[in-house]
Amino acid sequence: MTIEDIHALPAMLGIEVAGRALGLSRQHAYTLRMNGEFPVQVRRIGSRYKVSKADVMRYLGIDPSAHGVTTPPAATDNDGGISPVVTIRSGRVVHPVTGKVIEPDKGYKVDGRAMLGADIIAVLHRWGVVA
Repeated sequence: MTIEDIHALPAMLGIEVAGRALGLSRQHAYTLRMNGEFPVQVRRIGSRYKVSKADVMRYLGIDPSAHGVTTPPAATDNDGGISPVVTIRSGRVVHPVTGKVIEPDKGYKVDGRAMLGADIIAVLHRWGVVA
């Protein structure tokens, strides 16, 4: 992949795409992830694993800030138009894996830890994922 190809990628990448950007075969990328040896940080969102484009760029010696790239939270792909992380439905944040609305007063498990929906939404606001 060229720098232009990498720059055109979404903020969060699947293991296969991140591996391709790093010059790894699909199988080798998944093997490294399963063994906890992937060259950059892998984030788990629900049942999916994602890698930050900014982390891949840094690993390749490319300054992400010079290309306007920052490290966002982990994500899944969607067509919400706001970010590859979450969708907004009727002004409410929708969970990227289950598709259910995140209720501010309900509890959720995030990476095995209990979090209040309001805290999740606040973090997404802080990261600029939700306006």
